[in-house]
Amino acid sequence: MTGAKTKQETDPGRSALIYDPSTVSWAVAEGVARPPAFAARLTLYLITSTVLITCAISLFATVAINVSGRGMIRSVEKSRQLRAPVTGKIAKLNVVNGERVGQDQILIEMDELVRESERQGVEKYLKKINELLRLKDERNALSMATTLIASTPRLSNASLTRELATMVEALRNYVQALRNQHEVVPELLRGDIFERTQVQKKIRRIRALKSASILANDLAELETTLARLNVSINDRIQQAKNQVATARTTLQVDVRTFEEALRFHVESQQIKSPTEGVIGNIALGGAGDLVTAGEILLQVIPVGGPLVAEVEIANKDIADIRVGLPVRIKLDALPYQDYGFLKGRVREVPQDVKALEKEKEGDAVYLVLASLDVDQMTAPSGEKKPILLGMALSADITTKKRALWQLALVETLKLRGLF
Repeated sequence: MTGAKTKQETDPGRSALIYDPSTVSWAVAEGVARPPAFAARLTLYLITSTVLITCAISLFATVAINVSGRGMIRSVEKSRQLRAPVTGKIAKLNVVNGERVGQDQILIEMDELVRESERQGVEKYLKKINELLRLKDERNALSMATTLIASTPRLSNASLTRELATMVEALRNYVQALRNQHEVVPELLRGDIFERTQVQKKIRRIRALKSASILANDLAELETTLARLNVSINDRIQQAKNQVATARTTLQVDVRTFEEALRFHVESQQIKSPTEGVIGNIALGGAGDLVTAGEILLQVIPVGGPLVAEVEIANKDIADIRVGLPVRIKLDALPYQDYGFLKGRVREVPQDVKALEKEKEGDAVYLVLASLDVDQMTAPSGEKKPILLGMALSADITTKKRALWQLALVETLKLRGLF
């Protein structure tokens, strides 16, 4: 006991130990009580410094918040959307995305909307109807129109068949008006004309006998009857002429309408480019696709004017986009690992729902335009590549910057379900 007491008195460090043999051994308690070794102190200093530096960085460092979207390079000139002129089947797709085309170049061919044999037959029929409308002799016109009704051509196209039926109905009305004028009305007027002739004879007899003063009342009555008959006959004749003129005018209008419909269907078999440009956003798989009238088939991006990036921005993100925001662009054809990023700024933002240009996979997208700082990209080797119309791209638009500690706090609150 005396030896243990002497050892404790000669080593003051041990007297400060709070030693409970029931929880730890003497060696452990002694190791904890001693000052840390150099390596341990260094590690502690490094950890503390790292924590302090991290806190300082989180207080002052900022992180860019980006809105991303896919898109393509286009001219600042507005893209032309080509729609299906009629409902039908695609026979041939002659272009691919990114292909440059000339004005009036045939882009899409539709299945034959009007058979060639039918077209030739209808054109001959229309030629004869136009000859009919130029005829001055109405009796010859009646005979010719009757023959044309009996030789009406047949068409396989339902839309043109309806237009043809309307024209033929107008032709029938014209024939009916001619018959009414030259056959029906003369028969109806036969009695009035005979009566008028008899009245005229009586008037001439009275005047020839020089007894007009004696038979003045009879003469006045006969002249009144003659006037009434003249009005009735002239009214019937004029009414018949008016019916013929109206029917003829209606036929002319329906003939022109049918000619336009036929021309439209023939021209619709080939969809041509309205301008020189680059093809983009083809919505067709190829030959055999069924399309409905008015359906968007593809876009033609006009050549000319400065190039811009057209970026598809989701409906949920459009509120954060404004003119002047910086844009960082990666071109698919020019890998950013070799050519770097293309920089620009937002040039135009859609302002209302009318700017909504298309729908993709059911989600509305807005087409935001971004100006480009350069018109070519340079590789580390010095090789330069021009930026071309139709190049596909992905873009990041920086909408705001937020401190790092704020992001960390938000994410922590999200994990705890408090944000």
